[in-house]
Amino acid sequence: MLKSNFSELVLQNWKSRNKGAETVMGGQVLDYEAKRIARAAAEKAAKETEEATSIEAVKNMLSFGVPEEKILSKYPKSLYEEALKLVEQENNEPKEM
Repeated sequence: MLKSNFSELVLQNWKSRNKGAETVMGGQVLDYEAKRIARAAAEKAAKETEEATSIEAVKNMLSFGVPEEKILSKYPKSLYEEALKLVEQENNEPKEM
């Protein structure tokens, strides 16, 4: 009986420690500076890509004559103004023949 209780106690202790080790090794502690920097850079790149895609979409809408109100119902005014500025710049550039 004593041996059985001891075995149970050892097994419970091992399970408890193993569970703790899995939690720690699962990523909670392994968040280091390089990983945070890489994550921040990836998030920034994704945001910039999304913004560039949205500006391109607004430029296309402008080229097809979509009214400002319609565009502003989907995109922020700052993005609309940036796209409008880029369209005007492109229209003022000399065209190659």
